[in-house]
Amino acid sequence: MAGQVLVADGVATSRILLRVILAAAHYHVRLAADATAAKRLIDTTQPDFILLGDTLEDGPSDDLLRYLRNRPDTRNVPVILLSDRATSERRIAALSAGADELMRKPVGEAALLARMRSLLRAHETTDALDQRQAAVHDLGFAETKAAFAPPAKIALIADDTARAARWAIMTCSQGHSRGRSPMSM
Repeated sequence: MAGQVLVADGVATSRILLRVILAAAHYHVRLAADATAAKRLIDTTQPDFILLGDTLEDGPSDDLLRYLRNRPDTRNVPVILLSDRATSERRIAALSAGADELMRKPVGEAALLARMRSLLRAHETTDALDQRQAAVHDLGFAETKAAFAPPAKIALIADDTARAARWAIMTCSQGHSRGRSPMSM
């Protein structure tokens, strides 16, 4: 399981409490009080998981969430937003900004660790599938998708209906016939 966790929260006691919980669960924890420090830590430590407080010392966390989702290297990093106000409107805003989950503060230790493990497993599975797809492509096993072509329609026109019927029977005997039978002419 991945181990680098960034905790970015504007409330010092929340950061310290989360550090104690996560360190006891054997995660390597980095702390940030504002978006600037969080961005610097993201660049240097490349966290596997981000716990984000609802507000940071330099503003709301939604801007940092959007920043994370716009970067290719952090686009898929799991993020849990911890908030005092877990209303349905706040949940929608957080998920729209890019959070994977919104949990209400104070968060229970067992619930937090279980949700983190779940999101990390999902993230690792997605990464493994992406790596597999890239390897298949790099090894030359990826084929271009064939364009869809609907079955062709053939009209038989002859000066004699008996001749047209024979041609239709010969065409249908190839096993590609759909639609009217040759006898319905």
